[in-house]
Amino acid sequence: MPAITRVIPAGDLALDERGTFKILRDNVREERLQWIRQRIIARFNFFLGEWFLDLRLGIPYYRDVFVARPNLAVIRSLFRRVILGTPGVVALPKFTLRFERGERKLYFDFHAQTEAGDIVVTPEDEEFIVAL
Repeated sequence: MPAITRVIPAGDLALDERGTFKILRDNVREERLQWIRQRIIARFNFFLGEWFLDLRLGIPYYRDVFVARPNLAVIRSLFRRVILGTPGVVALPKFTLRFERGERKLYFDFHAQTEAGDIVVTPEDEEFIVAL
């Protein structure tokens, strides 16, 4: 009897808030929205040169963001490209970036329109805080 194998495409596994696998239910639209949100989070946590198979992929945090005098126009362009390049994102009507020099902190918020609905992120959203 031949074996049946199901291949799951990369990035198509859903995780719950604890990071464990989530069993998919009937609410496909909301799950698709959460999937897109997780993809955006993963892309923001992917540093340039981190993946040994293609060192060109990722965000150049050390080169462009974590520097003494960051160029906000470059960072704005990088972050917008990360969001708009995420599968499922169709538009980015709102994106703001604010750098507090005294605190040396960069805050951003955005509103992304996706195939499954809208994603709104504020500076207080801990999932979008990149930590070293």
